[in-house]
Amino acid sequence: MVSPIPFFTDNDVPDSVGVYLENAGHSVQRLRDCMPTNSPDKIVATACREAKLVLVTHNIKDFKRIAKKHELSKRQADSLCRIE
Repeated sequence: MVSPIPFFTDNDVPDSVGVYLENAGHSVQRLRDCMPTNSPDKIVATACREAKLVLVTHNIKDFKRIAKKHELSKRQADSLCRIE
């Protein structure tokens, strides 16, 4: 059995993705349930990093830019990927 992974879904991610992840045994927090929906990406990224949540978003370019600005290690920045 796979250990549950704590995910965080951004506003641009359909609820069906969160439901799929939950049905697979993972935990899912949705942005709208824990912070204002217009929260800046920098705040979202910081919250996910501090809470050790895996961010699911369609906004990968902005989050990669944030990661580089905050001098994440190359390994951490490279772990940001797009899955289609």
